[in-house]
Amino acid sequence: MSVEKLGSGKYRVRYAIGGRGSPRRSATFDRKRDAELFEASTRRHKAFGDLALLDAGTQPVVDLAREWWQRYAVPNLAGHTLDAYARMLDAHVVPRLGSRRVRDVSPNVVRDFRAKLEASGVGRDSVRKSLVVLQAMFRYAEGSDEWGVRRNPVKGAEKPSAKRQRSVVCLAPSEVEAIRSALLGRGRLWAAALVSVIAYAGLRAPEEVLALEWRHVGRRTIVVEQRNDNGTIVSGQKVKSLGPRSVDLVGPLRRELDEWRMAAGRPPPRTLVFSRGDGEPWRRHDWNNWRRRMWHGAREEAGIESLPPYDLRHAFASLHIRAGTSLPELAEMLGHSPQMTLSTYTHVIRELKGEPVASVEDQILAARCPQVTHEARNRRGGGRPKSVDLEG
Repeated sequence: MSVEKLGSGKYRVRYAIGGRGSPRRSATFDRKRDAELFEASTRRHKAFGDLALLDAGTQPVVDLAREWWQRYAVPNLAGHTLDAYARMLDAHVVPRLGSRRVRDVSPNVVRDFRAKLEASGVGRDSVRKSLVVLQAMFRYAEGSDEWGVRRNPVKGAEKPSAKRQRSVVCLAPSEVEAIRSALLGRGRLWAAALVSVIAYAGLRAPEEVLALEWRHVGRRTIVVEQRNDNGTIVSGQKVKSLGPRSVDLVGPLRRELDEWRMAAGRPPPRTLVFSRGDGEPWRRHDWNNWRRRMWHGAREEAGIESLPPYDLRHAFASLHIRAGTSLPELAEMLGHSPQMTLSTYTHVIRELKGEPVASVEDQILAARCPQVTHEARNRRGGGRPKSVDLEG
């Protein structure tokens, strides 16, 4: 090991990490004195057997991304989360930071990374997810001698808010029924039932609705205790801290599911309510194909603006708000906190304030068969309905 003067006037120090055959490295300096100091430091580290520490953090960020993905992300994260994170890595993190040395990623670099994403027109949600991925990578490397990360540079970085920027769209029962009618007109009884389970039971789509088994469908409730993770049925809700939940099963939905079960040949209790043709759980591409080929066609035929099937869940919430269901009970059926329920549906609550209370079943029947509902109400003797009140 010695200081070598280059033709450019700079000085280079060559050194090996270990003994013969170990990786060789070099460092270049503008001043000879700096090169000599580095050489002395290198000899000292080598004498104490910790020369490898000099290399810690010189690896590019893309190497950290690969290791974090293989050793942490894949074994621990759900499939839909992996998909979202992979898009952020491929589109933003690796192209902009991949060649930078790990040790050179500072809080200022992170702030600059965010600013450039926003300046190039990347959406708020994608910026936030990119920073979340980057923070998770450096959390994995934090405290490791190999990566030389003593403090996570992303931890203190301000991220765009995860709060919803636009109000949710709650389809009216008549709009849900228009979509169902379009599917039934194509002979897709199961697809109409799928739409009904999301809109009238509030199951998350696709993970919860595609993990539903017939044993979960009772006479008065639907139990949600598992989810579909890209074709694998796993226990637990999407929100891992929550246990199984139950949702009220209204008459129109129960009868529709009974009809679909009869048409399916009365499958046993542990059979999926909605499965592929071979009986196996849907995979992500099956859901995407159904959404593209069937859902959007039925939605357009019904004259409904473009929205994903997941948004049918908001119809479930609005039905219960109109029915006077309390916020804590509605939050429990939706599978999230009362605070989130209130912040998401405040505009719906205000819009329906003072409206006559109508049960969820009556609202569905009024959209599905209005004449029958009118006659049934007359037989009950009518009476002035109460107004919506969510204070209970």
